[in-house]
Formats: sequence, C-alpha cells, structure tokens
Amino acid sequence: MIRALLADDEQLALFQMEHMLAAYPDIKVAGTAMDPAMILELASSIQPDVVFLDIHMPDMNGLRTAELIQQVSPGTDIVFVTAHGDYALDAFDINALDYLLKPISKDRLAKTVHRLGERFSRNAPEVPAAKHMCLHIMGPVAFSSDSSAPQLLKWRTSKAQELFLYLLHHRNRFVTKDEILQLLWPDFDFKKSSTHLYTTIYQIKQCLKQASLEIRILNASGGDGYTLDMGRVKLDAAEWEENIRSMKEFHAANRPLHQRLFDMYRGEYLGPMDYLWAEGERERLRVIRLHQASQLADSYRKDGLLLDAVTVLKRTLELHPYYEEGYLSLMKLYDEIGDRAATEACFAELKRNVEGDLGVKLSLKVLQWYIGRTRESAS
Repeated sequence: MIRALLADDEQLALFQMEHMLAAYPDIKVAGTAMDPAMILELASSIQPDVVFLDIHMPDMNGLRTAELIQQVSPGTDIVFVTAHGDYALDAFDINALDYLLKPISKDRLAKTVHRLGERFSRNAPEVPAAKHMCLHIMGPVAFSSDSSAPQLLKWRTSKAQELFLYLLHHRNRFVTKDEILQLLWPDFDFKKSSTHLYTTIYQIKQCLKQASLEIRILNASGGDGYTLDMGRVKLDAAEWEENIRSMKEFHAANRPLHQRLFDMYRGEYLGPMDYLWAEGERERLRVIRLHQASQLADSYRKDGLLLDAVTVLKRTLELHPYYEEGYLSLMKLYDEIGDRAATEACFAELKRNVEGDLGVKLSLKVLQWYIGRTRESAS
C-alpha cells in the first residue's frame, strides 16, 4: 500500500485529487493539508511514500516546502501539482518524481501512479528477521536488541530527550500540544514554540530511526496533540513490574527468578533525569523495588544464606542510600554474622547519609536497636 499526503491551499482541489486517487486501490490517502506548517508536521508524523504538492502555497514556495519535506521524511517522493508548466525543470532539480498540470486528466494521473508503483516496488526493502527490541528506562535511558548490551540513545538536544520521555511517560493517553508547549517553551509565543515543537519531533524520530526502534509518534485529535505507539518494542519497567506482580511467595524453588528480577532493576526510573513530572512514577517503582529486595534478602536469611542476603541489601543501598529499613536489616545481618566492625561502619554510613545529606535525625527504631546492641556488646 502506497501512503499519500495531499497538499493544496484549495479545499476543492484536495477533494478532487482524493476522489481521483480513490480509483487506485494500491494508494491510500493518509492525510491532507492546506498550509506549509501542517504539511511538514504531517509529513514528519506519517512518513508518507508520496506527497502530491501544489507549488503555489501560502507563506512558502512549494519548491522550498518540498525541500523541507525531504528533510523531515527522507524516503518520501514528491509529485508537484501546478497550473504552470514552467516549474517542471525546477521540480526535477529537487528530485521530484513527477509533476501534474492542472486541470489533471485521468490519463496523465494514471501515468504518474504507474511510475510511482514501479518506484515503490523497486525500492521495497527486504524484510529482515524481526528483532526483539527493548527500551530500558530503569537507569540511564538505553535500548537493546535480542541479547545485546544496552546502548544509550543519542539525543541531539535536551528538549528532544525530555519530550520523548514525557510522551513515553504518558504513553497510555493523548498529550495536547498546549501541554507540551507549556512544559518546554513556556516563555515563547505560540508560533515560535510550535516551530520548536515540530523540529524537536523530527529530531526524536531521527534518533529512534538510528536506534532501529519502531516507536511512532502519532498526530491525534486533528493535529491538536500526540500519542506514542510503542509497537512491538518492549519496556523494561513494564515487564519488570508485571513479572513482580505475577510472582508468588518466595521459596527456594522460585528464588532464582526473584533474583533475576532484582538484577533487572538497573537504576531509578529515567535514571539521573530529575524531571518533576516523573517523580511520582519514580517513587511508585521505588517502593515496589524496596519491598521486593527486602523479601529476597529475608528469604536468603531464613535459609541461612547470610552472605547472599548481605549482597542483596548492599546493592539495594547503593541505589537507595536513605533507605533506613534496609540499613537496619543489614546491621542485623552483620550482627548475626558476628561482624561488629561492619555493623558500626553500616550505622556510621546511614547516619552520614540521613543526618549529613538530608539534615534529619535517624528514626527512633534504628537508634533503639543500635544503642541496645552496643550496650549488650559492652556488658
């Protein structure tokens, strides 16, 4: 199926072209536009196979519009539609597939469609074996295919990174343009911020394309906003949480699976990015993580695997240095092992993190246990 975008500043001309193309079952009109800004936005979003473009467009010459279309959608062919035959040479200078003179005859359109079909069949890529792509958002944002090591996404700008992650964060709902503009360019006027938005969307798509991530940003609600389509790309946080919730109680038989889930948690949600809008989800996943880690450590402890329990807690505290319950559990393990020096060092580290970094007092629960054990050791 050849996806076509129609662009003309006359509604009647759009209607007539759409009606004529309806006679060709291999062509689907994927969108129509009446001004250059909307043309570029739809071309970036839809990535059409062909654009039927009127050369005489308001605010921007059609030849310039065609150049910009090929920047935001490099694989798109251009068919110019014009009432002036003298544009033909200029059209072919920018690698246009064809040009049609108004009024368009059925025979002339048939030749264009035939040429388009030949080009489309020649350029149709071979379909490679499907890869299992995964987007990693627990820790630094990265991607991987099959069993390969995660690679960081290479963002051209910080705005492109934040916009993508914001759409990903809200992947289950429609995000309005106004919401995005207020988030990223609150001090710009509408026209300037809209231009930045379209450019940033293009940068995101280029980044995803370079990473071979088949994630699509779709225009929705008549172009008033966007939705994110993950396609077949998996999300590590979603898989991790789903598996956590599906697992039953800890026991020796399923503990390796719990350990594997523990190892999947590479870091906090969206890694070092301190976006205020992500903090709620970060805290929610953090709570799930700490609960699972505590249960895993406790499972090892109950079966006498104290060193394994210590390893789990130490790795947990590396990511969550203010988790008092984790420190208390680790001190109790060191005490059970009989390592008094490690217990004291653990307490000192907790005190330094909580009182030094956060400026708050340790909890009474931790202080009572530590003081009690210190007195018992001294007696």
